[in-house]
Amino acid sequence: MTAVRSPRARDASVHAPGRARTRSTARPLPQESAGPRLRLIRRDGDRRRRDIGWRATVALCVVGSFAALVASVAIQSQRIALQEEADRVSARTAVAEDRNRELRIAVVQAESPEHVLEVARDAGLVEPGPIAVVPAATVPTSTPALPAPPTDDGGATTAAPSTIQPTGATPAKAG
Repeated sequence: MTAVRSPRARDASVHAPGRARTRSTARPLPQESAGPRLRLIRRDGDRRRRDIGWRATVALCVVGSFAALVASVAIQSQRIALQEEADRVSARTAVAEDRNRELRIAVVQAESPEHVLEVARDAGLVEPGPIAVVPAATVPTSTPALPAPPTDDGGATTAAPSTIQPTGATPAKAG
């Protein structure tokens, strides 16, 4: 008769052929001692859910990458448009600065004394002659009563209006 050994006895003889196994080592877990290990068997529906999840993840990554590319292109096109606008503004500013410089030069030339005299001559103006200083005549502040000159008509006199100007008034210049 052949002796049948239990699986535990066979494992013990393989691991320690010359020695007996002591009890102080690790004890088996309760679920291991009850029998063979159980494992889950998935149904086909569970596999499809897992496959759909994987496919959805891949599709989401593809769509996300496409959206990122579209956003990048949109941002770049907006940046290019703004750069073109900045270049146009810069060109207009340079033209305006050149025009401003030309106008400043024209103002300086127009304000020069030589140019002013030339324009005056073209308009028919002449330079004034030498200026002579004329002393002012002193006029008394109070006018004495003058005796009436004798007349030929037998002593009748007529009052003549006064020709003396008040002080501070300047006579009109004859030009």
